Amino acid sequence: MINDLLIARSLLETYNHSIVIVKNEKAVYQSDEGGIKPFLNALITFKEDLAGASVADKIIGMSLANLLVYGKISKVYSELISENAKAFLEKNNITVKYKVEVPFILNKSKDSLCMFESMAKDFTSCADAFEKINNFFLNPKA
Repeated sequence: MINDLLIARSLLETYNHSIVIVKNEKAVYQSDEGGIKPFLNALITFKEDLAGASVADKIIGMSLANLLVYGKISKVYSELISENAKAFLEKNNITVKYKVEVPFILNKSKDSLCMFESMAKDFTSCADAFEKINNFFLNPKA
């Protein structure tokens, strides 16, 4: 629905959430936890139900872009998005709105690439991205 992305963005900004997922004008998921893990948790919990939903997230890099395509999300808004993530989402017919576009996503100390941005270079498909990111959280020291 056309209003879903507006609702998701409004909730993200009003309540300072890190992510909000809206489908059929209802917020189905929101989190204040940063990083990629909140969307991964939503994907695991709601997989098929996320198809066609709209997502507003603070930061979208290539790893999250792969998960968004894997989850069949239809529209996204991000406060900060990497150029590659934007192009990848658009190539996969996902409507993209954003506040700031950057060449790539840096780590918190801003001295190198975010580890998930680096990890994305090795993905062979969106399903592979899901498997590798999920395994990372299941086995963080592996």
